[in-house]
Amino acid sequence: MSRLRVRRLGSRLARGANGSLQRLIGHQCRQTQMRSAACPEYRLSMATVNVTSPAVLAPRGEAAIVGSRSAPPQLLRCMVVSLSAERRRLIRTAAEAQAWDAIVCRDAGEFLRTAFKRSVPLIVVDLPDSSSRGYGELKGAVERAKEITSSLLLVIGSGADEAEEVWARQLGAWAYLSEANSLRGFELLLRESRHAVERRELLAPVPMEFARSASMLE
Repeated sequence: MSRLRVRRLGSRLARGANGSLQRLIGHQCRQTQMRSAACPEYRLSMATVNVTSPAVLAPRGEAAIVGSRSAPPQLLRCMVVSLSAERRRLIRTAAEAQAWDAIVCRDAGEFLRTAFKRSVPLIVVDLPDSSSRGYGELKGAVERAKEITSSLLLVIGSGADEAEEVWARQLGAWAYLSEANSLRGFELLLRESRHAVERRELLAPVPMEFARSASMLE
């Protein structure tokens, strides 16, 4: 067989193969169109083949941990009492910076009334100088509030009288600090107070009713 005949035969086979392939593709396309027209669910499934599942896009492992750590802290409520308007503003600003919702009281009477009405995880007492008017009344209100609440107590004093710190410790104060005058200092105190409240919640004993209910479910 000559080279010319072999070449012509190869061209015919190639054209035949291409024609068969085109007919096969056309047949499959017609079948797909008929199925789409007859069954909407089939059309929907074909349209969503290339859609990535949200579960695939969700962060896992270290990425999920980083995402949870970057979440803003939960807003907690605290009660603040101070006889100084300037220091009340300072403590309120520091509280907001550390995700505290501060209920600010301006005297002993307002503080004691609020203590009866509200339950908060933290009470911040800013004592004035021992020679100031209202010093003894405020200390008496703090003692009464401590009897009716289980809040964490942070006492800020002048530090001029050592008996003041002894009084705060005997009262069961979580911390006594003197000469806190800067916004940065108050922010640090409120940040540490937040950590102390969180640790206290973790170490709190389980209520008997909850423990009994949990044992019944086991």
